[in-house]
Amino acid sequence: MRGKITKRAVDALTAARGVETVLWDTGVKGFGVRARPAGGRSYILHYRVGTGRGAALRKLTIGKHGSPWTPEMARIEAKRLLAEVAAGRDPASARQDERNALTFGELIDLYLAEGAGHKKLSTIKVDRGRIEHHLRPLLGKLRADQIGRADIERMRNAVAAGKQPIRS
Repeated sequence: MRGKITKRAVDALTAARGVETVLWDTGVKGFGVRARPAGGRSYILHYRVGTGRGAALRKLTIGKHGSPWTPEMARIEAKRLLAEVAAGRDPASARQDERNALTFGELIDLYLAEGAGHKKLSTIKVDRGRIEHHLRPLLGKLRADQIGRADIERMRNAVAAGKQPIRS
């Protein structure tokens, strides 16, 4: 289906016979709203990376209908994403890369599995103690590529003050 995506159109959109239904916007190419059989609605964007029909088709979910995603906000975001595509970037692969980024905890596990083999057992034991008592609890859930000087200083100060993070 094609038409202008408005709040009224989104509220009226329902999935027919257990199959998702998509209303494509007439104003912004590739922008649509999808209705799922379970009743959920979300704003989507389809675009091609490269030129021509042979270029790879990418599908990106902007967000679920409802706060903060109104038809107007989703349309603005779709235009912003299409501007990124026109500039040669691929927003879908950027999101995928972000999802696949290593956390500091995963980096620690990799170090213990592959990087500590040349050390003496007593040194590895000391390293594990520091890792499990300080590094993993204080930095483990952060993305490794986004840890900065301020994070390290906060960790150092917490260790010096004898603070332990709350364990869940």
